[in-house]
Amino acid sequence: MLELHGEPLRRCVRALKARGVKTEPAFARCLGLAGDPYLALLGLGRATDAELARLRFRPERGAKQAGLSGRGSAASDRGRRPAAL
Repeated sequence: MLELHGEPLRRCVRALKARGVKTEPAFARCLGLAGDPYLALLGLGRATDAELARLRFRPERGAKQAGLSGRGSAASDRGRRPAAL
C-alpha cells in the first residue's frame, strides 16, 4: 500500500499512530475502509496491485482523518520523531 500511495499515506498513518491509533485501524481510516479494520485489510491481502490502486487514496481524505492540514503535514508532528510503521 505504501508503495502505491506513497508519502501522503505514510504521513496519515504516522499521524494517527502518534495519537495512539493502532496500525491496522490507522491504515483503514486513512484509506476510507469501512467496517472492521483488521478484516478490511486482510481482504486487501488477496487484491492485485491494480485493485489496490483503484482504492484511490486521496491525501485530502486521509489528512482529514488524521487531523492534518490539506497538505498532509501536522504541526504537532514537527520536531518529533514519528513511530515506525
